[in-house]
Amino acid sequence: MGSVLYRYGEFIASRPYVMLLLALAATGAALWAQGFVGVEPFSQRELLPEHFESIKAINFIRDEFGTAGETITAVLESSPETPESNEPRDMREPEALAYIDILHQKLERLESVQSVGSLAEVLREHNGGGLPKSLNSVQEIMRSSADPRFERFISRDFSMSVVIVEVPEISEEEKDALAANVKNIIAETPKPAGLEVGLTGAPLISDELDSRIGPTIASTSSFSFIGIMLTVILLFTSIRYGLTSLLGIAFGSIWAIGLIGILSLSLSSSTSGALSMIMGIGIDFGIQVANRYRQELRRLNYPHLKVREIVNEAMAITMENVITPMSITTLSVLIGFRAMSLGQLTLLADLGNIMSLGVLTTMLAAITVVPSVLILVTKKGGKTK
Repeated sequence: MGSVLYRYGEFIASRPYVMLLLALAATGAALWAQGFVGVEPFSQRELLPEHFESIKAINFIRDEFGTAGETITAVLESSPETPESNEPRDMREPEALAYIDILHQKLERLESVQSVGSLAEVLREHNGGGLPKSLNSVQEIMRSSADPRFERFISRDFSMSVVIVEVPEISEEEKDALAANVKNIIAETPKPAGLEVGLTGAPLISDELDSRIGPTIASTSSFSFIGIMLTVILLFTSIRYGLTSLLGIAFGSIWAIGLIGILSLSLSSSTSGALSMIMGIGIDFGIQVANRYRQELRRLNYPHLKVREIVNEAMAITMENVITPMSITTLSVLIGFRAMSLGQLTLLADLGNIMSLGVLTTMLAAITVVPSVLILVTKKGGKTK
């Protein structure tokens, strides 16, 4: 086995451009495949396997009755800007009720909405189909009817009211479209002065999470890469060796994301930090190759040997001695991450799959790209010290 690895090192030393071209071809394919990487919206129902009784119950209710959906809630709060003005201070005042009624009617007309509930709807039912014209009328209706729904749609101090939109079981794409439509309605509907409106609900939270996944991955990966780069440069006290050792995680990360696309896997909020963890683990492979190569250069730096001979022999010995322990390390890590699939939480299995791909690709990049570049920069420099 050692002689095979030694010959592999000789091959890289004698044909670094061939290995780099192969690596660049794989990188091009990976970049193309990254277009197929999906962003999986957050769904609590998908955190557990489908054979769980609670998940079976949700699925049964959804299929049988078309329910088990979610809600979007518009929260309206009285927040007067000017003291002693005529701005609504009580959500039962006619101006505030008229605004609630307009929102109710607009939201009710949206295609993916199952039903809408609001204070205006309840008051209409108790007032012959029309809205009360004064605060006193509303107070009289609420005292005489004792309808428990009033407590659902207005706070005890009457400064806050909600409009609740019931959403049936629909696809994540439809939920995203519905959330956008609700936001547009809130933005386009003129509201009384001194009234604040906010939105909450699972579809909106899911939409917010989805919009944060891409920027989160980009920022955490950038910070990780910069931190690792500074660390390895200080470790080697050399910009050349430090940057070269980083090529393993740079190429390996690109290959990993490409494989995610090819295998039809998706990134989600629970796996958005996987790339940073891959970098933290994978940098060890590049460091091992660069450090062992530099040690061999120093050991073989005899005056009677030419630079090319020293470089070729140093790389052959490096590959012979680092690939086996790196392979064992990779195998151990893969076993650990694959064991995450044995758990009951689906998100751990997804994270384990992505981490397994990342560790494998960074190891492959460390024994292909890193040694090729080390050979080129050493021969180009014309010296081994």
